[in-house]
Amino acid sequence: MWKLQSTHNTTNPEGDPDQLHGNGMWVDTQAEADSWWECWSKARNTSKTVSTMTDPNGNVVKVRLN
Repeated sequence: MWKLQSTHNTTNPEGDPDQLHGNGMWVDTQAEADSWWECWSKARNTSKTVSTMTDPNGNVVKVRLN
């Protein structure tokens, strides 16, 4: 499975105030991962974000700093 994950430079307002806000998802194929990657790149973020795409072997294949 492919993993997409983002970590923001803000804390989660509903969670531990010492942890940064983040989100992520798992998809079955590289095509799905690439499609979601493009969708995420068009999202407007009000905070600085680090996004990563990880392949089924655990290798980070894409990184984006917004």
